[in-house]
Amino acid sequence: MLSLRMILVAKMDVLFASCEVKMFIHEAACKVLAELGGPAHVRQIHDLIVSKGYYSFGAKNPCNALAIQLSRKSINVDIEYSSPDKPFYRAAPATYGLTEWIEVRAISAENLVPQEVEEDVKSILDFDSFPGTTKEQLILARIGQGAFRKSVLSSWNYRCAVTGSSLVVRASHIKPWRVCNDCERLDPNNGLPLVATLDALFDSQLITFKPSGVIQMSERIPTFEKLCLGITADMKLRREPTPEMCAYLEQHREGLIV
Repeated sequence: MLSLRMILVAKMDVLFASCEVKMFIHEAACKVLAELGGPAHVRQIHDLIVSKGYYSFGAKNPCNALAIQLSRKSINVDIEYSSPDKPFYRAAPATYGLTEWIEVRAISAENLVPQEVEEDVKSILDFDSFPGTTKEQLILARIGQGAFRKSVLSSWNYRCAVTGSSLVVRASHIKPWRVCNDCERLDPNNGLPLVATLDALFDSQLITFKPSGVIQMSERIPTFEKLCLGITADMKLRREPTPEMCAYLEQHREGLIV
C-alpha cells in the first residue's frame, strides 16, 4: 500500500517532468560554468548550454548573442570583485568565469615569483654538468627575469594590461630578451603583462600596440581565427603607454608580420 506522502511525491515528480524549466541565457551560462568548475570559451559555453537543453537560442549568431550577454553581466575586475547582477568576469579574450572564483582561485604573482626563482636557482646549483661560471651566469639571469616579471606585473596591479584578468598572466618583453642589453632586459617599461593567448600573439608579432595603446593586428590573422581567439579591433591597453614604453613599442611595430 502506497502512503499518501509517496503518492504526492510521485505526482510532483510527474508534474515537474512534464514542465519545461526555462532559464535566462545568463542563468544557463552560470549553470554550465558551475558544472565545468573553471573559466571557458564562449563557444564551449554555448555548445554545453545547447547540448544540455538549458536554453534555446533563437538568434542567427547564437555565440555572439551569448558573448554580448556575458559581457554585459561581467564585472570590471579592477573595480569590484563581486556583484549579484554581474556574476561573470572575463578571464581571457572571449573566455569567462564566475566572479565567486576570483578570490579563491586568483593566484598572486607577487607571492609566486620568489618561490619560482628559488626553485630554479636550486635546480641550477644541483646540476653537476654546469661549470661554476656557467651556473653563476644562469643564476644571475634567472634572478633578473624574476625581478623583471615582478616589476612588470606590479606596475599593472598583477593583471593583464588588456583584459584585466589576473589568471595565466605572463610578463612579456616588448623588445625581445635576446636583442636587449642588460638594462633593457630589466626595464619594466620594456614589458607588458598579458594573458597567455595575447602573450603568444604578441611574441609572434601577430599583434602589437599603437602609441595610443590600441591593438594593431597582422593581416595574416584570418577573421575566423580572430573570432575564435576573441580578439577585436577595439581592444587596447588599460592605460596609455609611457613615453619610454612607446619607444619599445615602436620597435615592436616595425617587426609586425604584415
